[in-house]
Amino acid sequence: MKINYTNPISSMNPYKRPQNIQEDIKTKKSSRDQLEISTAAQDMQRVKEAEIERKKRIAELKEQVQNGTYKVDATLIAKKMLDVI
Repeated sequence: MKINYTNPISSMNPYKRPQNIQEDIKTKKSSRDQLEISTAAQDMQRVKEAEIERKKRIAELKEQVQNGTYKVDATLIAKKMLDVI
């Protein structure tokens, strides 16, 4: 039997390759992860904050109505009605 070509890749140490991969993983782990929040996500967070404030205001108004301490400003309502027209 005559062999004309030997594969140089098969002559490499098969145990060295996994070791190289592990070293690559260690160097990649040393880099820090970063988190970037898109402007759309930031806007969504602001909307949630505004919603919480709105719920607090509604709870205050409900309490005032139940206690009978809620006062309606008639001039302010009239101005808003005229602005719409």
